[in-house]
Amino acid sequence: EIPDGEALCIVGRDAVGDIVMVTAGKAFDARERSFSDIIRAGDFYSIRPARNAPQLRTDITAPVASIMRGNLAYCGGIWVRPDYRGRQLPSVLAHLTNACMATLWNPDYFLGFVRHDLVGSGLHSRYGYVHHEPSLTVHDATREIFRAEFLWMTRDEGTQALAEFHGSFWSQADRAVISGNRKQGV
Repeated sequence: EIPDGEALCIVGRDAVGDIVMVTAGKAFDARERSFSDIIRAGDFYSIRPARNAPQLRTDITAPVASIMRGNLAYCGGIWVRPDYRGRQLPSVLAHLTNACMATLWNPDYFLGFVRHDLVGSGLHSRYGYVHHEPSLTVHDATREIFRAEFLWMTRDEGTQALAEFHGSFWSQADRAVISGNRKQGV
């Protein structure tokens, strides 16, 4: 079990109640250790590190992760059903999750990860994160199985990103309502 108040899950449903999008957020107390320490201890993926698969190893080389301390808020695991993709929903979910985490946990840092190959596409910038650094890697016994770019921003940067997204989002929604376009991409 995850202790009360340390995680959240946002589920989006369509008109008939089917799940069309999901994301999650988790709070980390890094007052006594750095974010790198949390990753290396296995506490990032599990509340029971002893149950983590022993053949998996996670490394983080982003320099800021070794000095990042305080209240941390991680947004991750965004999934959108294929027929709902192309509507900017991951961006909306990331900002919504960060807004909820800001309200619940007042984090010193907002954190996220995006697949390493997506950074060049600019997709990562739609999530609102101000900084990105390589990298987080997950290895099994014989090979690297996942590489991600570490996304982050401070509390003040996160507040600014949320304000900018809010202004942009509502101006797009207002234009859709005025023009009668109910299939707006947000």
